[in-house]
Amino acid sequence: MKERVIKQQATVELPRTGDRWIDCGIIGLFNMTKHGILEAPSSIDVRLQKEQDKLVISGGSYNAIEGFLKDAFEQVKSNLYVEQTTNKVGVFNEEKDDFQVVPKINLVGVVGFLFSGGDLKVKYRKKPLTEKLRKKLKKSKELYSEQRKIEFKVDEKNRVYASSPHYNWPYKPRLEGEATTCSFCRRTAPCADLHSNNYPFAVATEHFRNFFSNLRLEPKICSLCELASLLAVNCIFFNLSDGRRRLFLGIPDAQSLKELYRFWRDIPPRVALKPLNQSSNILDEGYRYRHLNESILAFSLELYLKLRKVKECDKMLAETSSKAWHFYLASKDGKTVSFEEYAHLTDLHKLFRLFSSLETPEEFKEMFQNLGIQQGKQWRTEFRDRMAQRIIKNAPLNEVAERILWEKGYVKGLTAFVEQYNIWRG
Repeated sequence: MKERVIKQQATVELPRTGDRWIDCGIIGLFNMTKHGILEAPSSIDVRLQKEQDKLVISGGSYNAIEGFLKDAFEQVKSNLYVEQTTNKVGVFNEEKDDFQVVPKINLVGVVGFLFSGGDLKVKYRKKPLTEKLRKKLKKSKELYSEQRKIEFKVDEKNRVYASSPHYNWPYKPRLEGEATTCSFCRRTAPCADLHSNNYPFAVATEHFRNFFSNLRLEPKICSLCELASLLAVNCIFFNLSDGRRRLFLGIPDAQSLKELYRFWRDIPPRVALKPLNQSSNILDEGYRYRHLNESILAFSLELYLKLRKVKECDKMLAETSSKAWHFYLASKDGKTVSFEEYAHLTDLHKLFRLFSSLETPEEFKEMFQNLGIQQGKQWRTEFRDRMAQRIIKNAPLNEVAERILWEKGYVKGLTAFVEQYNIWRG
């Protein structure tokens, strides 16, 4: 990031909140600005004050900072969160005084899973259907009549679409005005209500006491924490499965923003994370990791295999495995997201030691992937999950391995792995 020379007339600070989702978003905002993913005007300066454990944004005025925050989210939304589909829609272009065909849009997989609830919808600017427009609409329909993926819509108020599609994402940053206490950073600032379009964990749950529930009083979120929440998906590990109806999340624990920054500076470039529009940014596709424990084991193994190939691998493996990790499994029914399972893993180093003891960890990966049991068009993975749970807990495998062999038949490498595992356990 280029050094900026500005007259600092306004400054806002966002300290580490202790909420792992928001804190990941703070690092995401800083990294995106630092590496030019977000274009910030010359009047704006974004710094991570590591010793004070806070993010500092300075600008010519609070209005200028608000403008930067709003534009930052618009940039990320347009460039990373929204993708065009193969379906198209006819919209009226006033400059050309005629209808044109433009692609429809969707939120990319993990973003759509986490944020598409509530009132979030695709919107169009609309224009009354005059007699002149009716004739132009009829002509355009005839022109594209043989293309099935193109729609020309007239709504119930007799209006046609008159703009390209966009999402009505309700992020409106405010730094001045009536203030209250933010439920995350505890600063006194103008705040918005917490909802599923600005904080994905704003759901009723009895399992995640560290996250807010929409049944608890009336939690509030300030504009800085809200933007951090909207950007946090860029600093997590994820895997979508079961027709994108299930989501696995992996988030490293950190005691400071400095520690979290170093992790996301050093690790992701070495494991070549895939973009948000993929089903997973780290796992192979197609193996239906539907349960929490099998997802944790598959993630840990993939992280180990990738880091083992990099320069200074011992240092990277030690740094990664020394951290505690937070893992979540969520399901989605319609627009309703439910976080069903959670695990706090403090001994990833034990799994890494197990993987390093194997002659060929890659063969174990292939064997583990193949433990799903097909029944018609459906796949059962509960025994693979049970096996993963026992491995994570360093428990015996003989019983679950025998059940897998009974249910599935011969699995290449399973017996040999169980024997190696038993020797490793001692």
